[in-house]
This record gives sequence, structure tokens and C-alpha cells, in this order.
Amino acid sequence: MSFIKNNFVWLSGIMLFAIYLITLAPSVVQIDAGELAAVQATLGIAHPTGYPIFTIVGFIFSKFPLPISTIFQLNVLASFWCASAVVILILAIKNISA
Repeated sequence: MSFIKNNFVWLSGIMLFAIYLITLAPSVVQIDAGELAAVQATLGIAHPTGYPIFTIVGFIFSKFPLPISTIFQLNVLASFWCASAVVILILAIKNISA
């Protein structure tokens, strides 16, 4: 029990990343996903604000030779960003409440 309590933040991030991977869209979906994936794959410019770090990291990640399609690869990266955001949120709440 103390292991879970001590590592709750990281276990939450890993668990959410696993859930995101299980439910991940295999191709382009509606809203901004298609546009942002196209921008990352071509190193283009998205609608304002442009998301420069998201675009550059996505472009570099899309060049890794993985045996999956580029859109799926970029969706995996988006899942990583979402799980990382949850970890940062939990850490922030933990630090504010301490």
C-alpha cells in the first residue's frame, strides 16, 4: 500500500497512458486532430497560436522509423502529452496543498 501511495503520481500517468493507448484513434478524427497531425508531419504552421513546440516535437517524433502509420504515431505522442499533463496537474495540486 505504501508503494502505491508513494508512487501515485507516476502510476496515475502510466495508467492513463495505457488507457489512452487502448482507446487511441487509428487514423484521423474530427476537430483539430487532422490539422495538427498534418502540420506536425509537414512542419507547417497551424492556426493561431501555431503550437510551435508541439509541432517541432511531433515532426521529430514522426521521423522515428516505427512500424506504424504516421498518424497513429502522432496520436501516440498526443497520448503521451495528455498523460504527462495529468502527472503535472497532480504534482501541482500536491505542491499547492502541502
